Amino acid sequence: MTRKTVKFLLLKRDKNPQNKAILSKMMQEKALDAIIRAINHPERRQIIGILKNQSEGVRYTAILGETRLTTAKLNYQLNELHGIIQKTSDGLYVLTELGRRAAAILDNIENNLQGDLELEPIIDNTRREKIRKTTDYIFTAIMIIYSIVPLILTYFYLAEPAANIPVLLIVLSYLIIGVFIVGLNYARKKFPHLIYRLYEIFNEIIKGITRNY
Repeated sequence: MTRKTVKFLLLKRDKNPQNKAILSKMMQEKALDAIIRAINHPERRQIIGILKNQSEGVRYTAILGETRLTTAKLNYQLNELHGIIQKTSDGLYVLTELGRRAAAILDNIENNLQGDLELEPIIDNTRREKIRKTTDYIFTAIMIIYSIVPLILTYFYLAEPAANIPVLLIVLSYLIIGVFIVGLNYARKKFPHLIYRLYEIFNEIIKGITRNY
């Protein structure tokens, strides 16, 4: 819904109950988005917690000291909390009504998270995502490295005829690299855990070599 439509509804809401209902629904959606954005980051949750415990307001320097953020980061997060917090004429930061509701929601979530929780699915999903990203990086890096070989051969064949590089060698290099990349891509999709494990072993070997030096 465009800003022009919202303005029209605001002007006509008293005459039409349906317009008032639409606006009410829109405001709820906006409030929900603001709360989700506010509690979706640990630094913003920390700021809300600080202000929640001091209803009279908190100075910028106090928030800076308690969060231990840089001024740039704190300024960014305070700006992201627009509508959740506000600055008084005395220079104190306080929660708005929406901010107090966000704090209450956080308290409710924390209370419901107490006790034994089954976190294995979350850990598995996190590990799977890490494996997927790592294997994607490995595949991209290997693809770039191996693609250089036929390109170098092609360059010398075209730019340095005296090198006497056989055309068959160039064609074979493209075919071999192509088959290798296709096979690696298949393994990346079918056996990501295996590739990730090989990557971990390689990392351990490199770390062992660097420690010895």
